[in-house]
Amino acid sequence: NNTGVTNASNNTFAIKGDILVVAPNGNESWLKGTTQTVQWKPTGTYPVNVKISYSNDSGGNWTEVGEASAGTDNVTQSWNWTVPAITSRAMS
Repeated sequence: NNTGVTNASNNTFAIKGDILVVAPNGNESWLKGTTQTVQWKPTGTYPVNVKISYSNDSGGNWTEVGEASAGTDNVTQSWNWTVPAITSRAMS
């Protein structure tokens, strides 16, 4: 819907956007059993849902906890998550 974006190609192409994670932003301490709000803001339009996952080992493995609509361009979206009891292991 952006009139500043045009097609000057005769070949098939895609214009992709971005998704900014608003919260958590890395500075949170969430307690197990509390309900927290995960937020993101899409740039562009996405026809599929976003998958919401967490890692308790610095990104080595991920656990999916839900999915939600990617939402409307440039509008912050929210999804509530009840934080589970998570065990993490220290790396030696």
